[in-house]
Amino acid sequence: MSWPPDVIYTSPLDRAKFTAFTIAEKFNLKPVIIPELEEINFAEWEGQSIKELQLNQRDNFSHWREDPFFNPPQNAEIWENLSARLSKAVEIFMSEPYKRIVVVSHGGVMRALYAVFLGFNPHKTWNMDVSNCSMSGIEIRHSQPVLAFLNDNMHIRAGEYGEKLPVWGEKL
Repeated sequence: MSWPPDVIYTSPLDRAKFTAFTIAEKFNLKPVIIPELEEINFAEWEGQSIKELQLNQRDNFSHWREDPFFNPPQNAEIWENLSARLSKAVEIFMSEPYKRIVVVSHGGVMRALYAVFLGFNPHKTWNMDVSNCSMSGIEIRHSQPVLAFLNDNMHIRAGEYGEKLPVWGEKL
């Protein structure tokens, strides 16, 4: 069975837009760019690899890994700003009449979005795995958001074994 989206919201960054446009093409949709879904601003860490950060920012990187939203790099986006901008994104999602919404963003942003939208503890959301191109589902039940599934990436892992699973409206 397929699950055709009514709308696709995406971060303005190219890597997210590419995924959003790939999904949208299957449904003759045009993704809606939402600036609030942009990646977290890491300030002086932007463009550096994890290896470089482990070498050059060892202590700061170690603290960040312990609790990323609350130990950001110097001059980086802080939790209060991130959660405020994602609250604006949630307002956009909820103000539209759409029932099936796809959101394409970035791992840290998605974790923060779960904290904002579902009321999860932001200190604990980094304990959730959010793989690239994975799917998670939130349903609205009795006016309350409910996490239906998280980090479903079987469509990607199946390909590693030569299997094909339906993705975004495809049927077996």
